[in-house]
Amino acid sequence: MAVELGDGFHAEKWDRGPYLGPHLVLISGDLRIALHHKTNGDLAKRRLRFKGLSPGPDLDRAMCLNGPEVSASMDRPPGSIAGQITSRLLPHYRLRAVADRAQWDRHVQRHTARETEAARLAAQLPRGKHFPDTYLSASSCARWDSERGYGGISVFGSEGELTYNIHLVGLQLSPAELAACLDLVHTLNRPPTAAHPATIPPTG
Repeated sequence: MAVELGDGFHAEKWDRGPYLGPHLVLISGDLRIALHHKTNGDLAKRRLRFKGLSPGPDLDRAMCLNGPEVSASMDRPPGSIAGQITSRLLPHYRLRAVADRAQWDRHVQRHTARETEAARLAAQLPRGKHFPDTYLSASSCARWDSERGYGGISVFGSEGELTYNIHLVGLQLSPAELAACLDLVHTLNRPPTAAHPATIPPTG
């Protein structure tokens, strides 16, 4: 099938775990078409289903897109099925993949901004530590922990704007530690004076 589709397509295995099972995926750049063979019924056993997946850095993050899909009898030759995919699935899927890729890139940019800010804050907190977000979740975190107190600052971000959730617990903070924490909190609404290296999201 990959050969018949051309355009650089090749096949890879996509394992969706014990419940959904393994699939084959036809991949060309951001285009990823999952090939699924249902086995729950005589009619399904004789057909293959093809559906576009969301773009991203790896198949671990891929999800089936809501949109066009095609199915074909397993008795048809690969060239005939490839023609059906090219004419019925790819025109719609290409447009969706471009839009989803742009959305993914914006998500990565926001994540990078959050991680950069969390690293900056951790460098200023007493015994601060930056906890990198490896799952591209909604926030990044800087924490601090001393013998007399602990706390953290979670950084959230949307379209070009950062917001913060601050949790500081001082059991017996020294004056210097208290001053450092309060000074940092007071500067959160001002732009940083020095840039820190951006954190690039993991690809695996």
